[in-house]
Amino acid sequence: MRVILITLVILTLLFSSASAIQRVKDTWDFGVRAGFTLTEHHGCDDCEEDMKTGFTGGFFAEYKASPNFSVQPEFLFVMKGWGIANDNMNLNYLEFPVLFKLKIAGSAGFTPAFYAGPAGAILTSASKNGLDYDQLFKSLDFGFTFGIGADFVAGTGKIIIDARYTLGLTDIIDNRELWELAYPWTEVPVMKNSALSFSIGFGW
Repeated sequence: MRVILITLVILTLLFSSASAIQRVKDTWDFGVRAGFTLTEHHGCDDCEEDMKTGFTGGFFAEYKASPNFSVQPEFLFVMKGWGIANDNMNLNYLEFPVLFKLKIAGSAGFTPAFYAGPAGAILTSASKNGLDYDQLFKSLDFGFTFGIGADFVAGTGKIIIDARYTLGLTDIIDNRELWELAYPWTEVPVMKNSALSFSIGFGW
């Protein structure tokens, strides 16, 4: 009798676990993405810096609220900054977008989507010519991300491509007195991040 009860308990636990896993898969997708960025700053009309290229990559989770709407939080490493000839200001961030995604009916195996949402970021390093510029910039940044993408069915998963733009909403200069000491020949500008990125990923 005891063996039968133990067997029933084990089977019940296995069935419950399988059901829970299936429910998670029905409502959540997970994945990775990587690509490149084209970044500069905006808000300073008199500045003449160039765009610089960098890397972006990380993880995402997609909550499928309905067949056509989902919420997608992400955890990304993003290289931002700007260039002055060959003299780049390199700003590296951990970025946390929360994207609201609208999917459009496509052909078999292909689903285009539009998305937008807020993005917070933590500055991990700021450097120029090998020198540390962390004290010049704020440790937190906030912006708004919007873009387009598409999912392509690939076996039991999906291949994802997307293009997005993140508009910085906050002035990233922190220590304005230090900026005046570092660049005494210029007025202290208002600088906000601007980043265009293209990426490819895989979800399951």
